[in-house]
Amino acid sequence: MKRFVAILLAFGFLFPTWIFAYDSGGYAGSFLRMGLGARAIGMGNAFTAVPQSAFAGFYNPGGLPFLESPQLAFSGGILSLDRTHNYVGFSTHLRPPTDKESIHSRKTFDAGFSIGWVNSGVSNIDGRDSNGMPQGSFSSSENAFLFSFAIRPLSRVAVGFSAKVLYTRLPKVQEDNSALTTRGMGLDFGIMVHPIDRLFIGTVLQDVRSKYSWNTEHVWERGTTTVDQFPKVLRVGGSYGLGENLLLSVESHYNFEQGWRFYSGAEYRYRDRLVGRIGFKANHFTFGLGVLVKLWKLNSELAYAYDANPVLPWGDQFVSWMIEL
Repeated sequence: MKRFVAILLAFGFLFPTWIFAYDSGGYAGSFLRMGLGARAIGMGNAFTAVPQSAFAGFYNPGGLPFLESPQLAFSGGILSLDRTHNYVGFSTHLRPPTDKESIHSRKTFDAGFSIGWVNSGVSNIDGRDSNGMPQGSFSSSENAFLFSFAIRPLSRVAVGFSAKVLYTRLPKVQEDNSALTTRGMGLDFGIMVHPIDRLFIGTVLQDVRSKYSWNTEHVWERGTTTVDQFPKVLRVGGSYGLGENLLLSVESHYNFEQGWRFYSGAEYRYRDRLVGRIGFKANHFTFGLGVLVKLWKLNSELAYAYDANPVLPWGDQFVSWMIEL
């Protein structure tokens, strides 16, 4: 069974993924579909079924109860076209003490909790009025505050959800030179299954009811209210560890507005010191490196990833730092 799973995942990693449709933009909330963290980006964003991650609340809240220790994560993007993409978050398992009384009453269960903040934006936007006259430089910012919780009702099955509080700001665009802002909320629902040793299967439905509602009454002479819905995304994937050092991961995403995409990735650890990663993200390759170090007697990893997105003048780069507490 394990050999069959390994062959299946390897085939998925090498499968000619260009047969899947790919369309990159045109819908609200794209900053939440870029991926997050150098480890996940280096593995081609194929992270729905990778449970041991400080980014589990973002990728699949169902993975939180499988965490072995609390984790703190920071991530930043070195992006082209004056863009920014940053994250800070904390994830942990919740395991109540198991005394004899709770065991016999079957009230014990594993759980997990995560909070995080995703910030993205664009700076140095050339501002112009209706006559084309320069109005200085502008910037934009998008934010998602994530609150995730999951339980593991069965030893090999966990379910969870993430609540997103969305906030976007466009400065100096209203008649009184104030910022135009909007707020919203959304939900993700995730399941993680651990059917056999080293194999995880995950599925997530993302951005349920996520949207921006804009009121341009004080921007244009005849302002209106506009609602920008985030497209829902269904992610289904699997990961399998070959020995102690090699991890393979594959998954498919169904964007309800843009169709199917395919992602795959691999990670190899060398002597618990260095980590190499490679992935295929929808229509291009990604690469990554990681260094495992002790920080004040705590395990940590400093990771780097390069996303060779062909639509950009040069690829995106990500740096992240994860600390096990």
